[in-house]
Amino acid sequence: MTEIKNRVLVPLIRKGGVGKSTTMSTIADWLTANSVDWSGYDLDDEQRTFMTNHSDRVRQMPPDEQRQTQLAWILGGAEKHAVTLVDPKAHQYEELLDVLRLMAKAEERVLADGVRVTVLLFPSDQEQRLGDIQQTIDTLLDTVDYLVVDNTQVHREKLVYFERAELINDLTALTAQRVKLPILWESTKKGMAIASEDVGRPLGFLEASQTKQMETFNRLFLGRWLQTIFAEYGRAQAVLLPDGMKIAVAEDHKPTQRQERKYRFAWQ
Repeated sequence: MTEIKNRVLVPLIRKGGVGKSTTMSTIADWLTANSVDWSGYDLDDEQRTFMTNHSDRVRQMPPDEQRQTQLAWILGGAEKHAVTLVDPKAHQYEELLDVLRLMAKAEERVLADGVRVTVLLFPSDQEQRLGDIQQTIDTLLDTVDYLVVDNTQVHREKLVYFERAELINDLTALTAQRVKLPILWESTKKGMAIASEDVGRPLGFLEASQTKQMETFNRLFLGRWLQTIFAEYGRAQAVLLPDGMKIAVAEDHKPTQRQERKYRFAWQ
């Protein structure tokens, strides 16, 4: 395989509300925190969550263009940055899969040499979601890499059928990586919204965790939440970063005694 010099991360999901934009935003924060060169594109002309959280690096694509054309154009310029993040609109599954299917053909020079796509999958025990994941890997096979994003804890779901499905063996054979997202408290989300109002613009997760506009408890909790997620991404970095680029993963993510005292004080 050609050395991977550039990565493109694309979620493939048929429905919204699964944590797609949160995942893309926190991956962007992880890359920023580790000084990785990245750019992003928000294809959702309604929610615009990704662009709102990272307005300095994320471009909003014009809504009047064909979605297939948008993704093909993004893939064609992916060699400009180490990592390119694409946050599609919900319900674009078939359109995006078609572009990636074309990309997989040897005669279709959509990607420059050294550019590799990682597809993000969001598992569920819903029959349609399971079918979509199976269709994705049956269509793309090993022409892309895979990251399974387990967001079921946040939505109070269990993965019973997914864990027993045959596609688990397929994903294992394709060396898919897996991350698990922790729960972010509603009070902390509200704290972020209040802090955003105070500074006069939307704050992303990383920036909010560092601003004094948030009350201490929520800021410390958000920092812990990000630390846990960053550790997950660090363990899955084989499919998130180009070859030769490595981010150190801290083994012990417990707060220092000083941080713990501040955390307890804020809670009281």
